[in-house]
Amino acid sequence: MNQKGFANIILIILVVVLVGALGYVTLVKRLAPIEHSQPNDSQNAQSPTPVNTTVNWQAYFDSQNLPSAPLGVVLPQNCRVVGAGSKMVDLAYKTFAGFEWSVDCGSRNNKARGTLGPALEQQGWKFCDSQTATGHWWKNGVITGIAESAGASYPFKVWQQSGTDCP
Repeated sequence: MNQKGFANIILIILVVVLVGALGYVTLVKRLAPIEHSQPNDSQNAQSPTPVNTTVNWQAYFDSQNLPSAPLGVVLPQNCRVVGAGSKMVDLAYKTFAGFEWSVDCGSRNNKARGTLGPALEQQGWKFCDSQTATGHWWKNGVITGIAESAGASYPFKVWQQSGTDCP
């Protein structure tokens, strides 16, 4: 075997090992529990308040009346809904599809799934799936989605739609 062919084989092996290592690190990082920083004293002085604990979600979806915050979700104490929210429309069918809000948890808590995900699960929401920069939870006929934009900027989006189970 000549020197040039041997170098190409070594290069291919190194690339395969590097890709495998990156895949492993990504998988382990995704499955690792998320550490949360301890709030400072000014944050401890505030107590979390229920944003909207309405359990009759179907009435909201049927009426399409925009709630002021995600239904059945108590936001962590350092998070707040920014603006009025909006209705979502299925563009293919031009029909009502759910509600969407912007949620700001401050620049130190700009990881949407890491900030809101544990709070949802503590409140009985079933984790469905996670994809690049999004996550979905389900509870009593409602799917709640969370998305962060590129670069983990904030505020991030929280949306809800009617659903019989995880998507």
